[in-house]
Amino acid sequence: MKNKIRSIVLAVSIAATLSAVPSAWGQTVMLSASVNCTLWPKFRNTPIARATVNAFMTALSISYWKFNTGKVGDHGLDPLAALSSPEEAYGWIDGYCAKNPGDSLALAMNSLFAELESRQRQTMK
Repeated sequence: MKNKIRSIVLAVSIAATLSAVPSAWGQTVMLSASVNCTLWPKFRNTPIARATVNAFMTALSISYWKFNTGKVGDHGLDPLAALSSPEEAYGWIDGYCAKNPGDSLALAMNSLFAELESRQRQTMK
């Protein structure tokens, strides 16, 4: 019950503090500016945290396809395919946030996506 209350409080605080954050491609995205890397370890294993990461990464992927190909679903490059599982993304964010506690979660996810893109480009050479 205590964890449910924490999750609800966190979800409400996220919803109440949404702000615009620049993405890796210069597009503006909406994510809570108050959710930073110092909070990540505290709520990493909650459904809301996982849903946030999954949704944000998927949205980055769709935007990436649209930006680079003009349409969604043209899989010339599919950076998320470089992940073996969602857990790999959460683990990568763990490491990023440990090194950059003052950064926003949005910046951590953008950095992960940029690394995945770079990894995939290297394998395509």
